[in-house]
Amino acid sequence: MDLEALKNSMPDLHQATVSKSLEEIEHDKIFEKYSTDYDIFCNDFSTYRFRPHAVFNLMGGLPKPLTERQSETLAAFQLKIDNGKGLTEKQYVDYGSLLEKKNAKPLLNETAKKYLNNLYKEITFNRTKEVQSKYLEKGIHQEASSIQLLNEVHGLDLTKNSKRFVNDYFSGEPDLIHNNEVYDIKSSWEFTTFPMMDEEVKNQAYYYQLQCYMDLLGFKKSKLIYVLVDTPDVLIQDELYRVSRKLGVFDEELSFDLPAELELEIERNLKYEDIPKAQRIKIFDVERNDKVINQIHQMIELARLHLVKIDENLKKTFNPEA
Repeated sequence: MDLEALKNSMPDLHQATVSKSLEEIEHDKIFEKYSTDYDIFCNDFSTYRFRPHAVFNLMGGLPKPLTERQSETLAAFQLKIDNGKGLTEKQYVDYGSLLEKKNAKPLLNETAKKYLNNLYKEITFNRTKEVQSKYLEKGIHQEASSIQLLNEVHGLDLTKNSKRFVNDYFSGEPDLIHNNEVYDIKSSWEFTTFPMMDEEVKNQAYYYQLQCYMDLLGFKKSKLIYVLVDTPDVLIQDELYRVSRKLGVFDEELSFDLPAELELEIERNLKYEDIPKAQRIKIFDVERNDKVINQIHQMIELARLHLVKIDENLKKTFNPEA
């Protein structure tokens, strides 16, 4: 929006009441959207809402459940104790170990704490450092193409969701919403990363993300959809550049001279128009799991306590008289 259009969109106010220039007002509007998109504004860490894609960073401290065999052993020990038969010394040790494991409480591991420490800095400084990779770049560039291919193959007319949903724990924008289901689109980088043979979701981060979305919208079903679409030319050029640097054929004039066969192979591996469209879509159905959602809520509560503790300690450090 140019300054004149912004001026015309403002309500008629007496000039004396306008304390900011048009440039400052436009900057504030952009910053407000930026802060909302990246969730870097927070007044109270005890109620901080996490983005679904980031929840996986918190989940490493969940206690591992007993295996089926361990559960059977624990039940057998408990039955002996209840019947007054008692256990051998070694069995008592094993019983105590299994009981401790069964009743273990969730905690934040070091990976989670490191993530939260960085998150605190982002929120405090109103800055964000998004993870960048060729995989994420393709997902951003080709999201519309992936949705279009899904529509063509399955006879749908879906459009990208732009509404942000919020509850007590999460704040997020699902990719697609259809028939009381959340659809999350993943554009595979290349054919080798396309999960053609998989029968279940192997990426736990995506699984947790969908559970969060279902909790946000109150849905019982969701779909994780992998799509294999052409890589944008600009990213193919980046890949050719990366390979040329690795092979040492990048010269001082900022050009590269890869063997023709290798350049063709790289380009061919990143474009798929010759493959039937239906073969380039893989859909995983993910059911709502209230136990997992409850575990996520527990980890978020622990994460909030950690953020509050960081905040309190740093305020004492920087404001010792406060």
